[in-house]
Amino acid sequence: MEGDLIHIKMHHGGTFSMEGPLTYDGGEVSIFRDYDSERTSYFRLVRMAKDVGFKDGDELYYTVPGCSLDEGIDLIHDDNSVVKMLNFAKKHNFADIYLKHKDHENMSADPRSGLRTNEKLPEETWHVHQQTGKT
Repeated sequence: MEGDLIHIKMHHGGTFSMEGPLTYDGGEVSIFRDYDSERTSYFRLVRMAKDVGFKDGDELYYTVPGCSLDEGIDLIHDDNSVVKMLNFAKKHNFADIYLKHKDHENMSADPRSGLRTNEKLPEETWHVHQQTGKT
């Protein structure tokens, strides 16, 4: 059975900064289009995240659509948390997922420093995700 198709926007390679409102600074954004929500599990998200640099010890977070990182961020740690995320994602047809890299834990950054209009914004990489009936 096929579920709702959603787009997953995965933020990776950056760091969370708690100086001021919570932000995710730097890194890149990869977009996985038309992902079948019925086939989504914690381990499938981890496999997807490994394609963009996820390593053992890293963590996955999602934001509730329409909320800031301060107001609507939650840890993805098992299938139950994935179901919770998908309940929001299905209503909006997308999910924003953030990778917290273990090797960046001790780094902090001021989200306001270094931002200039001529600086390159985080790149977006589009992934066309083809799902088959195989698991």
